[in-house]
Amino acid sequence: MKSLVLLLAIFCLYLDARSQVIQGTVKDSKNITLPGANIYIKGSYDGTTADTDGKYEVKTSLVGKQILVVTNIGFQNFETVIELAKGGIYKIDVTLSGKNTQLNEVVITAGTFEAGDKKRGIQLQALDILTTANSNGDIFGALNTLPGAQMVGEEGALFVRGGEKNETKTFVDGMLVSNPYTSKVPDLPMRGRFSPSLFSGVSFSSGGYSAEYGQALSSALILQTQGFATKTLTSLSFMPFGAGINQIWKGDSASFSCDLNYHNMSPYFSTIKQNTNWKQSPEGLESTMMYRKKIGKYGVLKSFGSFSSSRLSLGIPTYLATDGNINLTLHNNDFYVNSVYTNQLSGNWSLKTGGSMNYDDEFVSFDHFSANTFNRVAQFRITLQNTISTKLLFKTGGEFNYQYYKQDYLQKDSNFEAKVNFESPILSAFAEMEWKITNNLCTRTGTRFEYAGLLHKSSIVPRISMAYKTGEFSQVSMAYGIFSELPKDDYLKFNAHLISEEATHYIINYQYTKNKRLIRVEGFSKEYKNLVRYQTLNDPNPANYNNGGHGYARGIELFLRDQKTLRYGDYWVSYTFLDTKKLYQDATTMETPYLFSKHSLSVVGKYFVSILHTQFGLTYQYASARPYYNPYDDQNSQGFTKDYHNVSMNASYLTSLFKCFTIVHFSVSNVFGFDQVFGYHFVEQPGSSKGYIAYPIKPSAKRFFVLAVFVTLDKNYIQY
Repeated sequence: MKSLVLLLAIFCLYLDARSQVIQGTVKDSKNITLPGANIYIKGSYDGTTADTDGKYEVKTSLVGKQILVVTNIGFQNFETVIELAKGGIYKIDVTLSGKNTQLNEVVITAGTFEAGDKKRGIQLQALDILTTANSNGDIFGALNTLPGAQMVGEEGALFVRGGEKNETKTFVDGMLVSNPYTSKVPDLPMRGRFSPSLFSGVSFSSGGYSAEYGQALSSALILQTQGFATKTLTSLSFMPFGAGINQIWKGDSASFSCDLNYHNMSPYFSTIKQNTNWKQSPEGLESTMMYRKKIGKYGVLKSFGSFSSSRLSLGIPTYLATDGNINLTLHNNDFYVNSVYTNQLSGNWSLKTGGSMNYDDEFVSFDHFSANTFNRVAQFRITLQNTISTKLLFKTGGEFNYQYYKQDYLQKDSNFEAKVNFESPILSAFAEMEWKITNNLCTRTGTRFEYAGLLHKSSIVPRISMAYKTGEFSQVSMAYGIFSELPKDDYLKFNAHLISEEATHYIINYQYTKNKRLIRVEGFSKEYKNLVRYQTLNDPNPANYNNGGHGYARGIELFLRDQKTLRYGDYWVSYTFLDTKKLYQDATTMETPYLFSKHSLSVVGKYFVSILHTQFGLTYQYASARPYYNPYDDQNSQGFTKDYHNVSMNASYLTSLFKCFTIVHFSVSNVFGFDQVFGYHFVEQPGSSKGYIAYPIKPSAKRFFVLAVFVTLDKNYIQY
C-alpha cells in the first residue's frame, strides 16, 4: 500500500517554490522551436528540458552572477551570464546555431514508451501515473492502460504481448529488481512495491529493447529515480487505512530523503464488505530512502533503498482446499538497495557503474503444511559510453548476477520435511552502436553475450533497430531481436538441467507527432521456443520438466494522445489486438493462455478546473472475453468469460490547511459496479449432473474507494 500512501505527494514535493525563475523559448536559426533542448545553470543541478513548443522554465535558489547553459545534440552550446536577484523573473530566449534540429532528426521508438524523455512520442510523468483513475497510485496499474499490456485483474502484475509476469524485468537506475511486486495470494491482485513519486522517468519497453538489458523474454521496465532534492521539506499523508511521513533534506552538494508508511486494511474492510474471508487484514510497514552526492566536478553517487514487511491471513474457499488446508497465513519481508555512480571521463567517454542487492523472504503457512522461500539476488554492472560524434554513439559494458534460492517445505501432520535450493550465477556482456546516418535515418545495432552458470550454457544474441523519418512530423521504426530468460524458479528448484526459454521479436511502427498530439500504430510478432512443459506443477521428479514447448504472439496496437485540444486537459486512447497461442506448462495442445484477451481498450482522461483548484480523472477499460479451462466440454476444453468493463473516477483538490499546502484526493474504481469475472474454478462434485461445479473468480469487492489527505509542512510553499 506504499504507493497509495504516497499518492500525489510528489505534487506537493516538487511543485517547487524557489525564488528565482528563468524562462524563455529555444529555437534554431530558422526560427524553429527545439523541443528536448537541455537548459541548466552551470555548476549546479538546477535545470530543465524544453517542452514540445521549445519553451522552458528553470527555478533556482541561487543568487548573484550565474551562467545559463543551453545544449542540444547537433548544435553549438549556448552560454550567457545572468545576474540573479532574489525573487526575480528573467526572460531569456535562445537561438542555437547548427545544422541539425530535433524536429528534423529521427528517433527510434519501436517497442518503447518513454516517460521523462521529451524526444519520445509517449510521455508518462510521475503525476500522469499517480492521477490515472483506477491505477490507485500503482505504476503497473497505470502501465496497464498502455498498448501491449493486458488487464489481468486477479494478478495485478504487468503482462505484455502474450508474456507472463516473469517475462517483464524491472530495473531501477539500471539495476535489476528481482521482486518488484508484493506477495501473491490466490485470486487477489499484487501491487508494485515502489511509488511512482520516487521516479523522474519511466521507460516501458514492450519489445525489441536494448542489448544493455537481458533476462526478459517480453519486456523491460526501466525506472530512473529522482535527482537532487530542491528544498528541505516535511510531508504527511493520512488515509482511513494508514498514514505516512516523508522528510527531505537538501545540502549544498548532497541531498537525502526518507519516508515511513504504515497500513492496516482492517478499518476499510470493516466498512466496505469484502468477498474474501479475511482472518487478519493486510497490514504492513514500508520505508524508502534516497541519497544523492556530488563527487568531484562531474561525478554523482545515487543510492536507493527500500524495505517492506507485510502480513495477512485468510480463509481459502472450501472448494479450493484439499486435505483440510483451509487457512492461509502469509508473512513477507523484502529489502532492496542499490548504489550507482556516474562520471564524465576524459574525452567523450562517460562511466556508469553500480551494484544492487534484493532479499525477499516469504513465509506461507496452511493448516497442515508450510512453505518458506528465501530469495537472494545480487548484481554488479558497469557501462561505458562514448559520444564519438553528434551522429555516432557507442555503448558497451558487462554485468554479473548471482541468485541464491532456497525453499523449505514442512508437512505438519507427519513432520515430513523437504528442502530445495540452487545457486544461479550469470555473466553478461554487451556492445551497442547508435548511428544517425542522416537526419532522416537512424540505426541501432547491438549484441549481448550471456553465460548461465546453473545451466552451463552460453548464448550470443543480436538486437537491431532502425527508424526512417517519412515527413516533418512522422516516422517509421523497426526492431528485431532475440531474447532469452532462465526458466522460473518453480521449475529450476526441481530441474537445474533445463535450458533458457527464448523469444524472437519483430516490430514495426508508424508514429505521427505534432502540437502535443500523437498517433502511433505498431505491429508485432513474437516467436517462442524452448518453453518449459510439465505434467504436474510442483512434481519433485526432474524428469517431469522439459523444454519442449513453443508458441507465438502477434498483434497490432494503436495509441492516441492529445494534450492540445483542451487547454487544461489531457487524454489518451490505447487499443491492442492480440493473437497468441502456446504449447507449454501442462497444456496438451496449442491454445490461447487463460490470461489473455484478444481485444483490449483503455480511455484515460484528465481535466483541471482552475476555479475549483481540482483535477478530475476518468478511466474506462475494456477487455474481451478471456479463455478458461472448461471440463464440461469434451470437444473444446476452453470456455470464455464475459467481457470486462471498468469505469473509474478520481478528483484531487488543492487547498491550504493551517497555511500549509494540502491535497485532498478521492477515487473510486468500477463506479457502475460491473460484474467482473476473470475465470472459473471447477471442482469435482459427484452430486452434480456434469460432475463439476463452477466457481467464478471475481474481485474481492465490486468497488475500491480511496480518500487521502497530503500535507506539506511549509507555510511558504503554495497558498490556495
